[in-house]
Amino acid sequence: MSKSLRCLFALYLAFTGVGSAWSDQISPQETARAQVKWKKLFQQVFTWNLKAQLKAQGASDREVAARFEKSTYYSDQDFFSIYQQVTSAPTSFEANQRREALLAQREPLFRASHLAGVGSLDLERSAAGPLVRGIAELAQTERAAKDYQSGLNYFETPLGRDVFAALQDTILVVIPGFGSHTMKDYSYSELVKMANAYYGRPLDRPRQEVPGTDQVKFEEPTTFYARNKRPLGFDVVHPMGYELGNSMGSNSDVAAQLAQWIRHLPTEYANKKLIFIGYSKGAPIAHHLVQEHEDMRNRSRAIFTIGGVVQGAVPAQSGLNLLMEALQVNNRDELLAKLKQAHEDLLAKVGPYLTGAAGWALTVAESPSVKRLLGSIGVDAASAIGGLRNFLHTQQVLEVFKGAYDMTPYARTKWSLQYLNNRSLGQKGLTVFNLSVLTNAQDFLSPGDFDEFGPMLPPQVVPQFGAQGVEWQKLSLDNIFLHGTSLAAFEEAPGGLFDTQVAWLDTKSMVLDQRPLSHSLTPKEMAELQKELGRPVDGQVPRRQLIPAADINGLNFVDLGETRGSHWDISFTQVYRPPEKLGKSYIHFFPRDAYYRSLLETYAVYVQLGKGGN
Repeated sequence: MSKSLRCLFALYLAFTGVGSAWSDQISPQETARAQVKWKKLFQQVFTWNLKAQLKAQGASDREVAARFEKSTYYSDQDFFSIYQQVTSAPTSFEANQRREALLAQREPLFRASHLAGVGSLDLERSAAGPLVRGIAELAQTERAAKDYQSGLNYFETPLGRDVFAALQDTILVVIPGFGSHTMKDYSYSELVKMANAYYGRPLDRPRQEVPGTDQVKFEEPTTFYARNKRPLGFDVVHPMGYELGNSMGSNSDVAAQLAQWIRHLPTEYANKKLIFIGYSKGAPIAHHLVQEHEDMRNRSRAIFTIGGVVQGAVPAQSGLNLLMEALQVNNRDELLAKLKQAHEDLLAKVGPYLTGAAGWALTVAESPSVKRLLGSIGVDAASAIGGLRNFLHTQQVLEVFKGAYDMTPYARTKWSLQYLNNRSLGQKGLTVFNLSVLTNAQDFLSPGDFDEFGPMLPPQVVPQFGAQGVEWQKLSLDNIFLHGTSLAAFEEAPGGLFDTQVAWLDTKSMVLDQRPLSHSLTPKEMAELQKELGRPVDGQVPRRQLIPAADINGLNFVDLGETRGSHWDISFTQVYRPPEKLGKSYIHFFPRDAYYRSLLETYAVYVQLGKGGN
């Protein structure tokens, strides 16, 4: 659909007001949960934790305000209503202004001191009352800050103990995203290390470099998770390296590997219920895991998709389109057939189309001018890109493209229409929570507000020089990478509503989304979709209407709203780092610790309400 048609469509919906109040889909049996405005509760709890964390770190009121400004978004309106208004703007500048006017409503949450206005249910008198009263005390920032400063593990604080008790029959499995098996560090490290510390395990899973390769061998999970020095209650576990197989491959293959990994945890984990954090590509992997593995499905209670490729990723589709054009093929089957005939120089031809990130990295590897530029500020370009070229040469390129195809809007739409129902995902109250991130491209250049002296914080992608040369704690190689690889995709994401990897509405479940399929699929794709499904599919009606209500009765879909940052902010402390000899590196701006605690606290309330005999 052209940009002009998108604008006309958005204006039409804005005036007709189709379903403007739609936000969550909770099964009729979940009466207490359905009375809570979960997005508002989560966002409010997050602001309290955020302020407490920053105050505990000694931040000034001005620093708290700056971090709050760049880490939070909230609106009482549902996401589609905001989307309609933003995408009807005639220019990107006005679209950005509308987004900020609609989502930067932070003061009411920032100043809130009680849980008023989060729904028609009196939470303090509900089954979750004791837990809710503990959460409400977070508004007393001085007391909450002392908990952060105390040195206690979160699960040993008064509120943390209540959360732990509410979730004690559960383990949380972190499912990282595309390319995660090449990384040596945790995603969501604060959350994972918090659990490791509580049980007396090493904070980082012991690992060993494999000589002559780019691989790392981690201590076996059966050994690592048997190190617990406390009886097993709630826990957070994280597969690492090749424990997921090739994380760039097909979702089904990775899900099968993950199912095996969970089964091989120590025996005391076998009776635990499962909740998942599906980050990025980890979101569809979690869905495939529950759909395709009955033993996992029977234990699963929730999937949190955070920046998840729920309805596809614009860069994946664009990359495959460009690749098919370069190889002169017309569809996926022809593309895969061509790839099976791969020869030695294929990588040189198709490498830039693997992903925007891979294309950028390979360009760096081949560009003397870029290498000289990075070298002038002390960066070894070959080291910074992590041997990506060597890695791609050693992988099955065919599998990488299957994985990329699995992330296209077409593939995710097809999966949702086939399997997003209670026959495939079970009828035991599985809940899918969607959390999204939105990036303002200018934040890379201006991470703080302006005052009469200029920006409060230096640009994250421009070197700052001190007496010892580059001040690496102020320069983010990650954000240079994200900024350089996402600009083209910002253009493709309607209204620039993008997190540097996934368009905003594509991180929401189809059940909650009112766009017609024609808004993201071409007529050719619609025809192919109907052929593959063997039934007609109306591309003009709101897509949430394409899944009958009876098919999702027993399943819950909850939108927990947006935060402000980038796709990597919410997951990593840092991915690309300068050589160790240059000292400390930049740490991402986003307050992840506060975010993860808020996620656990919100879910604990959700669980307690589910035990309330509704």
